[in-house]
Amino acid sequence: MKTNRLMRILLESTRASIPIGPGSSSAPSLEVAAFDGSILLVQQFRQSVSVSPKDFPDRTGYECFVNHIHLRYNGTRDSLMGLLSVVTQLQQNLAQYARDRQFLIILSIAGTECVVRFHECRAGERWLVNDLEAYKEEAILALSVGTGAGGPDATRAE
Repeated sequence: MKTNRLMRILLESTRASIPIGPGSSSAPSLEVAAFDGSILLVQQFRQSVSVSPKDFPDRTGYECFVNHIHLRYNGTRDSLMGLLSVVTQLQQNLAQYARDRQFLIILSIAGTECVVRFHECRAGERWLVNDLEAYKEEAILALSVGTGAGGPDATRAE
């Protein structure tokens, strides 16, 4: 797991960490499934049927577009724990696909807005910049799942 300074401050000030224990999740149901070579959030995919991988410069961009959810953050420990439970649920759901693949789950918090997204790691494709400290206005957490060939640094700037 990688974090920037802003996320470390949030985690340390609330004594929060990943994974969240069983039974503590208030996260929405996040079913994932394989669609045309990508692992996608089922509900988000159904809402994005008019979008295809051809609409993006790479598969990572497509997956990050489909595989994202917006959540609220109110600054409390309970709110942060709820966000971390979403990350934990995605981690558990992606594990079944991660035997020969690697995924990156990204949690970003800016003010009261939070986005959780994920993509499969692929060589030559990036979503986040390598130096998470470059994100000055948002707290960033990046959690790798699996050990596939894409490698842990296959991330792309937004």
